[in-house]
Amino acid sequence: MLWVSCTRDTFIPTAVDCDPNDFPTYDGVMKEVIDRTCAYADCHDGSATTDAPGDYTSFIGISRDFGGPIFDRVVTRVEDTILGMPPYNAVGGPTDLSDTDFLLFSCWIEAEFPEN
Repeated sequence: MLWVSCTRDTFIPTAVDCDPNDFPTYDGVMKEVIDRTCAYADCHDGSATTDAPGDYTSFIGISRDFGGPIFDRVVTRVEDTILGMPPYNAVGGPTDLSDTDFLLFSCWIEAEFPEN
């Protein structure tokens, strides 16, 4: 079971209801979400000048963090303004996930990161 918070100020746990017959896939929807929310310039774009570790511009690159960091940073620490992803101090990208993006990430994680 995963938990969703409506804001970072007040944590109100709500079960995420993923459709087991229609999980998001990397190729189908998650690449666009990851490119927009994680893999932009100066974040997880794989450049030598970025502060964020990891190259999330490809499935192979992001798959290196499937063992726990993505779940921890996107879901477990959603309320943490620095360790939760994306952080409030992000430059050039979003500082918070939309409810839709959070739901997509949560369901993709629950489905164990299908590629296509």
